[in-house]
Amino acid sequence: MAFDWLRRDIHLHVRLHPGGVLLAVSYAVAFWAARNVSVDQLYLPAGLRVAALLLCPPRYWVYLIAGEYAFFALARYPLIPQYGLAWAVVASASLMPAVAGIVHTHRRWMASSNDTWLLSVALLAAIVVTALNQGLAYLLMPTQHVAVSWEGAARYAVGDYLGILLIAPLVVMWRRRRMAAESMRGWTLAAVVSLVVIGVNLMVLLRMDSTGLPGSHDPAAFTAQQILAATGTVLLLLGATTSHYYHRFRQNEWLGRRAIAMTRTTLVAGEQDRRERAWYLRNVGDDIDRSLQKIANTLAAKGQDGLALELQRLHAAQSGALRVQANLVYPVEIESAGLYVALRAGAIADAWAQTDRVLPAHLMGDPCDLSLDLQLAAFRSMADVVAVLLTAEKGSLRLRARTIQRGGQQGIVVIAGLLDPHRTLAPGTVELARQALGARALAYQGNVQCRGNRIRLVLRETRGCQAERHASAPGTRALPRSNVSFF
Repeated sequence: MAFDWLRRDIHLHVRLHPGGVLLAVSYAVAFWAARNVSVDQLYLPAGLRVAALLLCPPRYWVYLIAGEYAFFALARYPLIPQYGLAWAVVASASLMPAVAGIVHTHRRWMASSNDTWLLSVALLAAIVVTALNQGLAYLLMPTQHVAVSWEGAARYAVGDYLGILLIAPLVVMWRRRRMAAESMRGWTLAAVVSLVVIGVNLMVLLRMDSTGLPGSHDPAAFTAQQILAATGTVLLLLGATTSHYYHRFRQNEWLGRRAIAMTRTTLVAGEQDRRERAWYLRNVGDDIDRSLQKIANTLAAKGQDGLALELQRLHAAQSGALRVQANLVYPVEIESAGLYVALRAGAIADAWAQTDRVLPAHLMGDPCDLSLDLQLAAFRSMADVVAVLLTAEKGSLRLRARTIQRGGQQGIVVIAGLLDPHRTLAPGTVELARQALGARALAYQGNVQCRGNRIRLVLRETRGCQAERHASAPGTRALPRSNVSFF
């Protein structure tokens, strides 16, 4: 009630979160405990300061600043008569905001997998805090100019830096705790390096006098800790860099697998759409057959036998053409008799024969061991590669295919090329072939090679992998193994 005038006239609205107040008190107690077991050359509160800023979201930083200021207010209040009020207030209120600003400028790098930003935070925080301590002491405590020296600044900076390296890596690993177990493997080196740095620092710390007072300095151990600071920096940099490239490798691997899965799904969906279109064309053809047959019967019943025969002749030709086109859209015989029957007895065989440029294909192995999706991919690939060669090259073509089985993989090798061994494929032909076959090669763990006068395509899949659709289609093993070529 006594401050109603302040809220009314100045519009001051302060909302304290109970969790924030508890955080401020906890941080102040932890800061006091860390300071009591620290020396100038291994200053744990510096690491605690950075760790708290990394753990807490920015909206709680004001409570951390208040907690640290509360500790310094209690600790430095008795020193006001000796060092002055200005130093007690300004020096106590400037350290945490300065480090908070450093951490805030690095926040957009914290989301990346490269954690070298931690070394930048540690180095900048150590330098800035040391500069503030020494600079404010020199400016606000005229009687203590002698105590400000480059040697003392170096000692404080190394102590703050080691204190940050002692605690901050643990916080970074805690922030990454929600990562998948597979992704955490890349953190093994960084974790080991952090534990080594922490362990060596603790061993050195236990051999020192921990007073928590300014000037708590062990010259014998200071040289060792300078070496340790440099070594820890290099090791942490190595660990963070290794983790970064490991995560990039894992991400690229995952993206590659996803691209393969999406490509295969697209191809399978396209084949399903073609299958439905082919069946629709066949149904339309059947309806036309029945309608024309009724008309022919009606004409014959009325004595128009000549017109009826002519209608049946035209109908037979057009119906055959429609069924050929439906077979080119989707070779339905591949479901019951396999890939090689579709190539030898399907509409595509007649289309190739009519060009007088494609020799009878040499087909080896049993394609019925392969999944229906892989057989369809091979069928489309062979049709595409022959179309590319017929369009872009001159002369006769030769087509060969054989199934393969190696380890847990099975697949098919397709080789299409020019009959003339002295000719080579034009660069434009090679580019067209790679564009036409690249998607299926990616989807089925294969590759496309263009050498000399031929194009070689390999498609693979896991042995025993059968497509869900038509997996139990009857007659999928009706074709015996064949090592001869015929049409």
